[in-house]
Amino acid sequence: MCLRGSGRIAGSGIATLFDQGLFTVANFVVTVLLARWLSTPAFGAFAVAFTVFLLAAAVHNAVVVEPMLVFGPGRFAASRRSYIRWLLRLHVLVCLALGAGLAIGGLLLLATGWRDTGGALVAAGALLTPILLYWLARRVPYMDSHVQESVRAGVLNLLVVVGTLALFRLLGWLTPASAFVPFALSGATASAILFWQAWSRLAEEEGEEEGSSKISFRSAHRRYVPWATGTAVAGFVPGQVYYLILPIAHGLTASAALKALLTTVGPIMQATAALSVLLLPAFVRASRSGELARRAIMSQLILSAGCLVAWLMIGLLGAPILEFLYNGRYTDLAHYLWVIGGLPLLSTAVNVGASALRALERPKPVFGAYLSATIIALALGTPLTMAMGLRGAVAGLLLGYGVNALVMWTLLGRTVGEARHLAQG
Repeated sequence: MCLRGSGRIAGSGIATLFDQGLFTVANFVVTVLLARWLSTPAFGAFAVAFTVFLLAAAVHNAVVVEPMLVFGPGRFAASRRSYIRWLLRLHVLVCLALGAGLAIGGLLLLATGWRDTGGALVAAGALLTPILLYWLARRVPYMDSHVQESVRAGVLNLLVVVGTLALFRLLGWLTPASAFVPFALSGATASAILFWQAWSRLAEEEGEEEGSSKISFRSAHRRYVPWATGTAVAGFVPGQVYYLILPIAHGLTASAALKALLTTVGPIMQATAALSVLLLPAFVRASRSGELARRAIMSQLILSAGCLVAWLMIGLLGAPILEFLYNGRYTDLAHYLWVIGGLPLLSTAVNVGASALRALERPKPVFGAYLSATIIALALGTPLTMAMGLRGAVAGLLLGYGVNALVMWTLLGRTVGEARHLAQG
């Protein structure tokens, strides 16, 4: 029985990696295709609008998705059908509010002459509900370890989003605004399948008091959401704010250049982030046996070795990589890859440290580390970007991630020491 349970856990872990990989590949392919098919200013407009969309997605994740992953498998395991219904209503309300904000911001940009950026932002706001529905739906099978359903939906999502994007280009419909439509179509299609499967799988609940359940759901989310939202926003700023600053002083082409550069290391950063999440159960067990510090350091060293190899390859093959990805565009930026290639190393340190702190049930230090990176990004990264353009943005990114990693591991060492002291005393 134990071996069967362990096999299922291992299978879910592998499926989780595949699911995250498909999600990452879909976003990577779409970004590369848009960089090839749109003009540089138009791609910059999409990059700015997509950054604001990611902020909305981070808030949605903190309010809806992350609490579901915490409470769904445990506290509300016996009432998952009612919980999913309640989550869907919450999803619609949150997306309508966030989407309205995006659309209003887009209309203001349109009124001030930022036509492509404003149009893309209006489209992102209008399509936010079906796009983020998939971000919610792909996590529903995680509640009861049926992640293979998310993998199958991920394949469908990839095919639909890339196919629709190619069709739009063939028909001459591709713009920064219409680029959000494939995400909405694929999201709605994959979500319908995922929710149908979940609904068919979960047993009917009997004798449940619907009113008291709603109160319980709201109460649990209300306690969890503030810290999660603060951490999400603080984690968003250091890596994304430069897309919003660059166009002010240096134009949309600068945002396009930054997006093209970061896309080359994006899959590595997302892969190590997914692996860090998978380390969390092992870190929880290690914290109970007093082995957390050793386990976290070993994990960091192993992942860092992979990041160092990737950094060397990206630096040596910078120009050919950019030539291949972007069909001859952005090759003049190849020298930046020797610097950008180091970001996965720093982001891995942040993610592993954060997972170790979460294993100790210490969300406040995680928030503190992200907040320190946000302060650096706003206080130093902003003036550097305004003065130096792309070089300043790259410097700000390195400073933000570096400070985040340093603070995260310093707080982890302090927290582990305090936990060890309490255990001995």
